[in-house]
Amino acid sequence: MQHRNLAFIVIALQAGCGRARPVPAGETLPSELGPPPAAIISLNAVYATNGGLLSPVGPDGVPMTSGGATDPLLAEAERFYDAVQAPPTLDEWKAAFQFPARAAGEDRQVYRDRANVAVYYNRNELGLGRQLGCSRFVDGHRADGSPVEGIACYVTNHGAGFRQGQAALQAAIDDTHVRNTVSIAYRPSLGAGYEVQFYVYGSDGRRQDWARLDTQGPRPHPQVCMTCHGGGYDSARHLARNARFLPLDPGIVMFADAAGAPAGVTRAGQEERIRAFNAMALETNLTDAQRDLVAALYPDGAQKAGATATGDGAPPEWRTNDADRDFYRSVVKPYCGTCHLAAQKALGDADLWSYAAFRSPGAFDAAPLNTYVCTTFSMPNAQPTSLGFWDTLAGPVSVGGVSYPAAADAFLARRGLTRGSCPNLDMVTGCDHGSAPDAVCGGAVEGGAVCDLDSNRCVPVTPPG
Repeated sequence: MQHRNLAFIVIALQAGCGRARPVPAGETLPSELGPPPAAIISLNAVYATNGGLLSPVGPDGVPMTSGGATDPLLAEAERFYDAVQAPPTLDEWKAAFQFPARAAGEDRQVYRDRANVAVYYNRNELGLGRQLGCSRFVDGHRADGSPVEGIACYVTNHGAGFRQGQAALQAAIDDTHVRNTVSIAYRPSLGAGYEVQFYVYGSDGRRQDWARLDTQGPRPHPQVCMTCHGGGYDSARHLARNARFLPLDPGIVMFADAAGAPAGVTRAGQEERIRAFNAMALETNLTDAQRDLVAALYPDGAQKAGATATGDGAPPEWRTNDADRDFYRSVVKPYCGTCHLAAQKALGDADLWSYAAFRSPGAFDAAPLNTYVCTTFSMPNAQPTSLGFWDTLAGPVSVGGVSYPAAADAFLARRGLTRGSCPNLDMVTGCDHGSAPDAVCGGAVEGGAVCDLDSNRCVPVTPPG
């Protein structure tokens, strides 16, 4: 529910949602509430112009770079890459950050096991299958000659379309339907506040000035990364500032745990490498809230080899009663926490009020979140996250003994609201509105989605070939 630079939101809307009675304990809301709102605002918390999208875009869904129609942010992306000295290809990036190379003829899973590469489905954020690898590298030397260590990670995204669940996970396991690779590096040599920087490589392995992370279209790099990783873009230094790594919470992603799945791709088979990823993240500039999350996930400490993520990630303030604990685990953590716990600051040194809003039940209840969730529908600020938040197909949410059809209903009930309290919900629900319903879903480019008029839902499509 990021909202740092959404200048288009009218302040007067902060009273936008009316109030209704809370749902009594033991009462269950109706299970059929219709389709979720179409995600009309996504991944634009850092760059809001044109809905956070690059323009113009060609018929292939790729930003245009000729004919005088190039978006100026593409040129800025090149200045950024010059500032971070980004290698031109993914293979060169991996070599520069000292990732182990896959030997000729080496079995894919044998390499993953050797190089500690994890495979999972990112269901609550991007709706894609992923392969994740992390490495340590030498980032210069101190005056006494001792090395300064940095940490780098990459995730290669897989899937013929977004939100395809098991099919996208299988694509990651099989290393097919490669979409792009997004990478992050913690480089102390860049100076305080600038240690964390980002890179994007296309499906062909070549460096890319943009990333397509939902059905709506390409977005500028590196601004799109900071929407969730926190921070802002310093156009004077051409660098990201105050960005963070994101710990991997295995409880909010999906693994190949079905009977017969190879051990190397199950959660149990990857638990130790996930712990190692989180232990490395703790060596970067994580926020206090992120550190609390990791501590709550690992009661024995993430730095201890063999420790498993047996905790629910709820900080002590959210564990004083069952209702708060359930709400944090089922609503805050999967749909808000990943980004908001990282987004402590923008360009300046002052903390964002939205960072503190998720630290305790009292702060959460006092925060003016209704506008973003219930009026502008700008939060959660990622398309798959927003759809999952509202979609009853994601399954019921239980909070304090009350069952809610979706996380959105639990959020609204906590504030004494229902879906009927949200202005314009009917207008933005589903996709069959306006003159171009398919455009509401993003269209079919690169395995996006189109509007199914019978169900009034956005449905993924598989691209030709």
